[in-house]
Amino acid sequence: MMAHRFRTVDISTITVENCQEVLPESLALQVEMFLPPSGSFDDPSLQRYLENLRKYEEEDVNSNMTLANRLRLAFRSLEPDTICGKFPQAELPLKRRLRCVAEYLIRSGELEFVMK
Repeated sequence: MMAHRFRTVDISTITVENCQEVLPESLALQVEMFLPPSGSFDDPSLQRYLENLRKYEEEDVNSNMTLANRLRLAFRSLEPDTICGKFPQAELPLKRRLRCVAEYLIRSGELEFVMK
């Protein structure tokens, strides 16, 4: 589960200089591309990014799952429903990505498509 990535992290102490040593490996890899010299993050930008990421991971209990696994879990009951019905809080871009993944899973035979 990804939410645990922030348990030992005090975001206010994270800097561009110390983040690679202080952050858990998965977070360090995630921010690496934003760091100088190739990236443009300064300390406040890095801390804002980490805070936004932490909030997202705390709010979305399934943030650690692939979209395919989210769909498998949501439709495991095999009761007909729509992506909008199973993911009512999801924003439109996420619903679109879920639909693309669902179409792949249907074509591969993992999910069954039911016409109403």
